[in-house]
Amino acid sequence: MLKYVPEMTSVVMEEIPDMVTLAVDISNCRGNCPGCHSPFLQQDIGEELTSSVIDSLVESNFGVNCFLFLGEGKDLQSLLSLAAHVHSLGLKAALYSGRQTVEEEIWNTFDYVKVGPYVDALGPLNFRTTNQRLYRVHPNGEREDITEIRKPDREDGITQTEMPDKAVKQPEVSDYTIVQTDSSNLSIFPTEVSDTLLQRETASQTHDSLRNTESISEKSVEKTVTKQDYQRMTDKEKAEWIGISLSDMPGSIKRFKSKMEQIGIWHENTMDMTEAFMKLWNQVEKERDVLQNRKDYQRVLRR
Repeated sequence: MLKYVPEMTSVVMEEIPDMVTLAVDISNCRGNCPGCHSPFLQQDIGEELTSSVIDSLVESNFGVNCFLFLGEGKDLQSLLSLAAHVHSLGLKAALYSGRQTVEEEIWNTFDYVKVGPYVDALGPLNFRTTNQRLYRVHPNGEREDITEIRKPDREDGITQTEMPDKAVKQPEVSDYTIVQTDSSNLSIFPTEVSDTLLQRETASQTHDSLRNTESISEKSVEKTVTKQDYQRMTDKEKAEWIGISLSDMPGSIKRFKSKMEQIGIWHENTMDMTEAFMKLWNQVEKERDVLQNRKDYQRVLRR
């Protein structure tokens, strides 16, 4: 059985050259690549991907001519069977694998195959230094290397497009792991809420406190935000406005996509969207950890 994350499914134009591709993120990833922009896909999350689900996805995304499995999961036979079903619909089947070497059955089944683990120092497929390769598999079995070397529109690089204004530069991947030291950015929660949480002593109260910190952003008052307002926000303000909750990743992803569309920010591909989302997700995780550390410190002081 294969599982996918419905909220991350999208139509993309760049992953497979010259194709209108329906990209589906597969969980239970076999890899453990340092710097991976979607580490949560290593977990057993999402919903089962079946032939009927693929039928529904294709029907609701009229015009696609390629179906891309972003990951291969741990069930090879299910993967091959679903790829065969994709072919029965008249679509090309593509696979992004994080392994350097894949089974011969994969080469014999898919029309496009990307191989190679993600190496942070070398960058993803659209970097000149990448170790990953994308192949087109011809009917006669020939494997043609069609790795796209996508040059940025400007020297500083653009990975996010916006309408109707010009594109805005996304933060570098390396920025995502930097711990913010500005004390004003330590918490996305109201001070009174943090103080209350720090005073709770029992294990059950601690559990409830963490659940409150994870979902409090969902209760934030909705306010009108423009694209320009969003660009001026800090990461903690963005996460709070979007409503990112550590107890509800699928819902957080759905809200993120909806909010971006609402203010007119569009990502070129699934990877760019995921990186932007994970930057905010990691920020909320840091806020939670800081809050927990504060609580532990207060306990020590009161002993």
